[in-house]
Amino acid sequence: AFSDVRPYDAVICSSQACAKALRRILEISQIQSGPEGTVPRPFSAQLPVIPLGVEMEAHGGFGKSEARRKLGLPPDHAIILCLARFAPITKMDLHPCLLALQRLIRENGHERILLVAAGSVDKSDVYFEVMVSRVKALGLTNHVLMKADFPAEEKGLLLAAADVFLSPSDNLQESFGIAPVEAMLAGLPCVLSNWNGYRELVRDGETGFLIPT
Repeated sequence: AFSDVRPYDAVICSSQACAKALRRILEISQIQSGPEGTVPRPFSAQLPVIPLGVEMEAHGGFGKSEARRKLGLPPDHAIILCLARFAPITKMDLHPCLLALQRLIRENGHERILLVAAGSVDKSDVYFEVMVSRVKALGLTNHVLMKADFPAEEKGLLLAAADVFLSPSDNLQESFGIAPVEAMLAGLPCVLSNWNGYRELVRDGETGFLIPT
């Protein structure tokens, strides 16, 4: 399987985490594909890391006040934005964030705070409806806005309206993370899970915070 690979060949990876995972996969493939009793040939090609890029002006050129007015968001609240698929297995589970928000409000009295959770929804899954129910059960109706399948043109408005970007992903597929980069391009500090490729995007305590999963 690796007989035609040369040292000058390369598989470009978007992060060190991606390169590490690919290296493991290739090592396993070599062992499984080699004839029994033979020493597998090492994968000799390069795995350079070239991070993914994003479009300039990720915030769409909107000011914070204008963006909040267009979206109907409160002008005097601290807004935390979470942009992601609503899928606990393939992306993230929002429930721990709801519990943390409830505790923040109860223990510190932060009433002017709003979590905007916006993303795509798998119509065959009930997870979004479950999270909407949990928001109500936790008494967070005035502090959480759930937006499903919002128009693509609203992304710039959401980024411009927010104060902080949040992404607690804990899925193995998250080897890079485009959304946090877009948020940083829009000037937002990022609170990310200390997980896989995410930990390569943020300098903890400098450009954002990495939280344990």
